[in-house]
Amino acid sequence: MSGTGVRVSLLLPSEIGCPHHYSLTPGDLNKLMSADLVVLNGLGFEPFLEKVILELGRNKILDLSKDSAFISNEENPSIPNPHIFSTPSGLISMANNLGHNLESRFPVNKAGIRYNLAKISKALISIAETWASESMELASTPVIITHESLAYSVRDLKLEVVGKLGFQEEEGREPSAGEMIAMTNLVREKRPRAILCDDQHPDISALTLSKETGVPIINWNTLVAGPLAAPENYAADKFRENIAVLKMTLAGSGRNLVGGNNR
Repeated sequence: MSGTGVRVSLLLPSEIGCPHHYSLTPGDLNKLMSADLVVLNGLGFEPFLEKVILELGRNKILDLSKDSAFISNEENPSIPNPHIFSTPSGLISMANNLGHNLESRFPVNKAGIRYNLAKISKALISIAETWASESMELASTPVIITHESLAYSVRDLKLEVVGKLGFQEEEGREPSAGEMIAMTNLVREKRPRAILCDDQHPDISALTLSKETGVPIINWNTLVAGPLAAPENYAADKFRENIAVLKMTLAGSGRNLVGGNNR
């Protein structure tokens, strides 16, 4: 929003990560009530705002995920996966929603908003094209994931999810010995090339499985958190780093896995 004349403040700390369990403070409520516009990720990412939205009124809310193609929750298809911002294509959609809505709401600032949208779109489109190109080579590469926040990345890169961990994050517990044996057997059968972990959600079971089987862990930046004063192309740079780490890891994987991997 630099140079547009529109003043922006964050409701939540930028480093908080997924805010599913966040509770509003009195200070937060004051910010919400005094704002001209409240911008949401949407798709249920901010459950703490559900009741407040009714008080604020829909006209004061901008849902960045509106009309976006989302992935449904595997266990409950009626629940959307809110991590649409975790890929270049998703973030492009959200940026366009933001820019076009801001232009209509703040017409006096239209020139600056349009300039910024064009600049960020150029960077994101470039990395989206890189992802699309790399997906041709990465297609069907078997991986294990540890969190639903990775679903959009594996979809856009055409990776094949052959297993899912995430007991600690999604079920609030550690895996049993039997479950770890089952995952080890799955590694022997499916021969995944890597375990993808959301870098904001450390997974002990992933570390254990990696030690037992030799399958490398890739800590993936899903943009659920970041610095308060992020550089201009922070998101595009992180998308680029994810691809670089993935390719480097895959180039060295497959040599010491349980049962071998000759893919």
